[in-house]
Amino acid sequence: LKRRLGLKNSVQRRARDAYMLSQLFKTRLGAVQILFSTKDASQAPIMPSRILMQADDLPKRIKFLFQEPQASKIELSAPTLLPLKINKILDEKFSMSASKFNSYLNSPLDFYINYILKSSEVSPDKSELDSLQYGNILHMLMKKFALSNVRNSENPSKILNFLEKELETFSETEFGPEMSAQVRIQLFTLRQKLSAIAEVQSNHASEGWRIWGRPERTFKLSIDSMTITGAIDRIDYNEYLDRYAIIDYKTYNKISPQITQQTHFKKLDENDNPVWENLQMPIYLLALRQLIGECECDCAFFVSPQETSETAIDFWEISDEIMDSAYKKMREIIAGIRSSRFLPETPPKYDVCKNTFDLSSKTLLSMMRK
Repeated sequence: LKRRLGLKNSVQRRARDAYMLSQLFKTRLGAVQILFSTKDASQAPIMPSRILMQADDLPKRIKFLFQEPQASKIELSAPTLLPLKINKILDEKFSMSASKFNSYLNSPLDFYINYILKSSEVSPDKSELDSLQYGNILHMLMKKFALSNVRNSENPSKILNFLEKELETFSETEFGPEMSAQVRIQLFTLRQKLSAIAEVQSNHASEGWRIWGRPERTFKLSIDSMTITGAIDRIDYNEYLDRYAIIDYKTYNKISPQITQQTHFKKLDENDNPVWENLQMPIYLLALRQLIGECECDCAFFVSPQETSETAIDFWEISDEIMDSAYKKMREIIAGIRSSRFLPETPPKYDVCKNTFDLSSKTLLSMMRK
C-alpha cells in the first residue's frame, strides 16, 4: 500500500542503506568494520539485517553472524619501564576548567596524564567526522544562530532556513565539492537534526525565552586562589519568569529523563550528598552569579540525539544544598591537585589514553626509570 501511495517503504529504505554501505566500501581507505547487534536493550532478539544476509553461502554467513562474541585480550610483551613520577610541580599560571575537574573526577591519574604531563593520544589520519568534530560543527552553527537576526524567532522555518544555509556555506568552505561519501552521509544526517533543533528552539522562544548577551561568554573565577576559566555556550533570559537559563549544547547518542542532572550525579552517598561525576553546570552557575549577582537560574542541556524526535532542552534547577556540595567538591579537588594526589583509589570510569602517548622527548625521558 505504501508503494502504491508513493510513500517511503521498506524496499526504498533497504535500497538506500545498501547504496550507502557500498559507497562506504568504495571510498574508505583500509578496512571496514561493521558493528551489529543480535539483541536489543531488553535482550529481545533483533530481526537480522537483509543486507548482511546477501551472501553466496548463506548458512556460513548466518553461522558467522550469530556466533558468540570473541573477547580479545591485549597483553604487553614485556613489563612497562615507564613509571609515572608524581612529583611535577604545578606551573604558577595553571588554571582549572570544567573539563579538568571532570577529568579528575574520572581518575586523578587521568588528570595527571592529560594536564600535568600534557600528553595526548595519537590520532591517525581521518577520512570522516568523529564525534568531537560533529559536536563542534553543531556548536559553530548554534553560535552563528545566537548572533543572527533570527535568534529569538518563534518561526521554525526561519530558524531552519538560517541553519541550513550556514551548514551549506561551512561544508563548501571546509570540504569543497569533492567530499567523501562518509562526510556527505554525516552532513545529511546533521541536516535532519537541524530540523528538530529548529522546532525545539522555536517552542522555547514561544515560552518567552530570549538569548541574553553574546554566546560562548568566557569567564574567570577564583576558588582557594586557583583560577577557574571556561566559556558558557549560551545564556537565555525569560522576562515573564524573571529567570535565567544556562544552555549547553550536547550531541549524545541517546537522551534519558533528567539527563542534565543525571550526567552530573546519579546517586547520593550515605550522608545524602551527591556522588559527583561532572561539575560543569555548578561551575557555570557560579560564573553567572559572579557576572550578574544572585539570580533565579536553571541549567539546561540542549540535546540533539540520534533519534531526532527526542531532541529537547532538559532543565535542571540546582538547589542551594546541591551547590554547596559542588563547591565543596571543587575545593577538595583543588586541594588534591596541590598535594599531588594523583594515584586513584578506584579504576577510572573512562579509559585513560588507551592507545598511546604523544609526549615530547624531554617529558618522556623524565618518566624513564634510571
